[in-house]
Amino acid sequence: MRWKMNADFVGVRAGNNLVSLGSQDFTFGKAIVIGFLNIFPRGGTYPPESFHMTFYNRGNLDNSHACSNAFGMTCYPNVKDTPIYRDTWYTVETYVVSSTCLTCRNATVKWWVDGVLQGNYTNLNYGDGIINEWQINHLWDGTSTTQCGPPTNPSNAIGRDCRKDQYLYFDHVILAAVGAK
Repeated sequence: MRWKMNADFVGVRAGNNLVSLGSQDFTFGKAIVIGFLNIFPRGGTYPPESFHMTFYNRGNLDNSHACSNAFGMTCYPNVKDTPIYRDTWYTVETYVVSSTCLTCRNATVKWWVDGVLQGNYTNLNYGDGIINEWQINHLWDGTSTTQCGPPTNPSNAIGRDCRKDQYLYFDHVILAAVGAK
């Protein structure tokens, strides 16, 4: 897909979903798994100068053997970490293969930015034999990190800057899949 943030994008401090990749509906008796490509602020300052693109697993599957944070939920770029800047178009590609069971550690998640491999994980617990959904979903779910923070709401130190418009643009999305077993 082609994708960019608007020039004023500052996002939320905890990360910003781009697209979800998982098995949420019609899983044919399989476990529901939710993961997404995330734009995470780089450098510890807010608003950030640039972002990283990460893969985030919300499926409560233990990937602490390969990725960071609780249960290994955040898979940072492990090949190349291309800085992502506002108001710049990027070509983003993903390749996801479900693990054959919830604890098999044989899922593959890879992503590229402008043809350069960023993340290459081939030993994840991700899915239960099926990945059948892709959706544009920013997931700003009402938590304190998505609510207004300084300067409009100084009492919420971890909130976003609500003076800035937040837009994501998508163009030329192509999805390809092979049949599930």
